[in-house]
Amino acid sequence: MMKQLCALAAAASVLTAVPLAHGGHGDDDRFGVGSFRPVATFSVPGATSAEIVSATRDGKYLVYSDAIGRKFGLVDIRNPRRPQQIATLDAGGDPTSVAVLPVGNLAVGCVQPGKLILIDLSTFTTIGERTIGEGPDS
Repeated sequence: MMKQLCALAAAASVLTAVPLAHGGHGDDDRFGVGSFRPVATFSVPGATSAEIVSATRDGKYLVYSDAIGRKFGLVDIRNPRRPQQIATLDAGGDPTSVAVLPVGNLAVGCVQPGKLILIDLSTFTTIGERTIGEGPDS
């Protein structure tokens, strides 16, 4: 009986602590979404759209793929309230994804039909390309 009582008390304390650990805001804020506030917006030039976005390790720049515009873009966010487009790069096809590599000064872009490009972020130019066949998508 004592073991059951201890187990019940432990379960009750966990159930009571869970809402406190999440800020006590109920289900709407389970993941802390309510703690994010927009600082600024950025419209991709040319009435196209940023599809996939990847940030540099230092958090100063964003690289995005723009399938409609068939390009990659580089945005300076050092002043988060005033993001600035600083470069674009013709993708040579339909870009489907982009990711900044852990080294920080390079990104890899996926482009249809079937190639990967290596982008030097300091010059925002293509420094390598590899045909990989059909795909990739994202």
